[in-house]
Amino acid sequence: MKRKAYDAEYLPAAQESLAAMLDVAVHCFRLKPTTFYSRFLKSDYPRKIESGDPFTIWGKSGTEIALDIAKKDYEKYRKKLERNGSLPNRSKEYWAG
Repeated sequence: MKRKAYDAEYLPAAQESLAAMLDVAVHCFRLKPTTFYSRFLKSDYPRKIESGDPFTIWGKSGTEIALDIAKKDYEKYRKKLERNGSLPNRSKEYWAG
């Protein structure tokens, strides 16, 4: 029997974080999806998500993960994020995430 990566209870939170992360990276930071996703894959986040790290899955928002991966300063984007409500707008990038 194959062991699951983590409890199914984590799945909705992980999905929401990944979706919001990609949406913010593309629509707020104006990064190409392929460029950002390449940075994501080189970061520690895939391993943390795969292993079910609760500090990553439940402890960080998609916006926080995008800021970290893109090496962006929150203050620089604060007004834009607040104006957009820091919520993904359900773009095609959101659904791809």
